Amino acid sequence: VKIFNWNIKLNDGSFRYYGIILHRTSKTESKSKVFILNDYSDSIPEKDLEQVTLSHKRWYGALYYQIVHYEYQKQKYYILIGWDGYSPYINRKVVEVLFFNSRGKPVFGKSIFKSEEKTVKRLIFNHSIKASMTCRYDENLKAIIFDHLVPYSPIYKGMYEFYGPNGTYDAYFLKKNLWIYKQDIEVKNPPPKK
Repeated sequence: VKIFNWNIKLNDGSFRYYGIILHRTSKTESKSKVFILNDYSDSIPEKDLEQVTLSHKRWYGALYYQIVHYEYQKQKYYILIGWDGYSPYINRKVVEVLFFNSRGKPVFGKSIFKSEEKTVKRLIFNHSIKASMTCRYDENLKAIIFDHLVPYSPIYKGMYEFYGPNGTYDAYFLKKNLWIYKQDIEVKNPPPKK
């Protein structure tokens, strides 16, 4: 799988996303299937963002910066980690799963991200545009690591334009075909190579 992906900033400060997926079912196959990604973000209700399954025609637009491949029971999955300039005040980090159904069509979203409260199809992290949030797959830990986000003051709870990292990290670890949430993990640099 290859994804070509770009964005355009609109006059209101939001972004529009575009992309193309190239999918080749085997290394011996010379031709790839091409899927145009159609940004459908504005039409998805906020309450459904984490639970809706989407296609390339109805895609939650983001600018992907990391792809992680893994397999479970002969099915290939791709974890996509991306950025969304959601509004003039809020940026988002998006963690999405991509796989191809039996007809070879791309599917975005599967109930594989499990925390104590719920299991969701995609992760959406909202934070202030004044803050920088780390969200990436760590090869050494075999985990999706991200900053723990909190409001600058308790009075701003739920107002994501005032959220930023507090200096601790959380993660999702893969166990079979579920990514299990673990809070407050210790993140270290990898040992130096000799």
